[in-house]
Amino acid sequence: MSVKPDTYFHATLTPGVLSSLKKIVTISFDSPKRADDVQIGLFEADEWTQGTTHVEEGTGSFNLIALFKGDIRDGKFIGLPRLQGRGAGPNPRKLRVHIDGDPDDKYYTLEISEDTGEQEGELLEIVFCVSGTIDGVKKEYKDCNPVFVRLIPDRRPVITFITGHDAKKGNPFFGAATQYFEHLADGIIPPPKQRDLSFEEILDYLDRPIRKGKHVINPPWGEVNIVTHGTNYGRRKDGSNCDFCEIFSPLFPNGDRITAGLLKRNSGNPRLRADKTKLDEDSIIVIRGCEIGDDQVLLDELRRLFGGRATVIAPRPIQKYAPERPKEPLSEGNPTRESFLEYFFFYVPGSKSPDQNKTKEERKICIGKLREKYPDRNSDDQWTEMLNSDLRHDRNTEQVTLRVLYPSIPEKNKDFLGDAENVFNQTKKTSPEEIFFSDFKDWEWHRQGPFPLVYGGEKKFECRFTGRRYRVDVRRVLNDSKGSPVIPVITDPTYYGRSEL
Repeated sequence: MSVKPDTYFHATLTPGVLSSLKKIVTISFDSPKRADDVQIGLFEADEWTQGTTHVEEGTGSFNLIALFKGDIRDGKFIGLPRLQGRGAGPNPRKLRVHIDGDPDDKYYTLEISEDTGEQEGELLEIVFCVSGTIDGVKKEYKDCNPVFVRLIPDRRPVITFITGHDAKKGNPFFGAATQYFEHLADGIIPPPKQRDLSFEEILDYLDRPIRKGKHVINPPWGEVNIVTHGTNYGRRKDGSNCDFCEIFSPLFPNGDRITAGLLKRNSGNPRLRADKTKLDEDSIIVIRGCEIGDDQVLLDELRRLFGGRATVIAPRPIQKYAPERPKEPLSEGNPTRESFLEYFFFYVPGSKSPDQNKTKEERKICIGKLREKYPDRNSDDQWTEMLNSDLRHDRNTEQVTLRVLYPSIPEKNKDFLGDAENVFNQTKKTSPEEIFFSDFKDWEWHRQGPFPLVYGGEKKFECRFTGRRYRVDVRRVLNDSKGSPVIPVITDPTYYGRSEL
């Protein structure tokens, strides 16, 4: 049964994200046409609804910013702020608010209580409620979907680099991130049409001003966001007490993906010079890609890459950008959310899932391996749920290639696999990153050859060994201790790693 028009309150706060407190938030009504004794309460919230999910920060509370009183005539609110919150001391945060019934150039400057901010990190959340009388009947309306207000000290410019392209099928990660940062960044730099954006090109962009309409935005930069993909291959075995991660973006155009080792090898490369006046101690660089914050060595090398002064920050969990309603296309009415997924994974030799047929026996194998690697983290039913989830993200693209040289053609009964293991172990000593800090038995090996070739002016024979392993990767929404989805806040060391140098 539908509700008769103009018998209820419905109002909106726009836009959904303010890039700074210097921007203006607008309150407008699309129902009713007329109402009396209308009150609009505007609050800073530590508790709100995000899509279908209830979210709380800290203890969860509401702090009054202002109470407006007036009437609605012809769908427009006519009134004034009659009560304000407790204020914010000598250096208050101030919110600018426009009422749809006022002249276009009119807005109110309202102080935000000093009680807010302790849980905020880089965002404030603004919500509102409405009450009044429609045709003699008292009605109320609450909108718990907040307007997010960006808090950037000194309003230094914010820039976002979108490094890649979305596949035609699958989640619109880069497209969703572009929409998310439209109101948060002073400039968004897309990737080239036919390839990914390299970090060399990002350094070049950071070295010059950007244009936004008639305005020129000059560094030093406040926040540099780099939206990319990444992965965690597992624990390092070199005593560095961190995981080995990879950024899927190239260091140079069409080059190799970024690892700590690649950055070390290119330290001092003149193509990678960072202007230290454009990124200083007050600048932050946020690598918004999965799991990168787990690799302390990589974070420290990234700081060196960007001049050694700015702080580099990256998430530890899975970074997700997606529409609020994933099955519907991106639009203003279907905004993007930034969120986290937690993940659990293990490897098996080969290129096939150990539960490819999803039989009970195969599924028990996966549950057992997850239980062994992550004891007491989840029940068997929870492991089963994640193994069956749409968020599961297995892959079999990892590959290692070894070359074994012989001075003459080897005998057919030669211990080829033993020779390959010797080469593997030598590589492990000299360049463990090349074989992912792993062990020989972690891979399934296939041999090609021996092939004749001329090596160093001499005829030799070569065998090539290709190692493959399959990663089983299960995921779910990352919740806090209260069971609410974690809201990404870059100041939270639980979920973000940061450079130390």
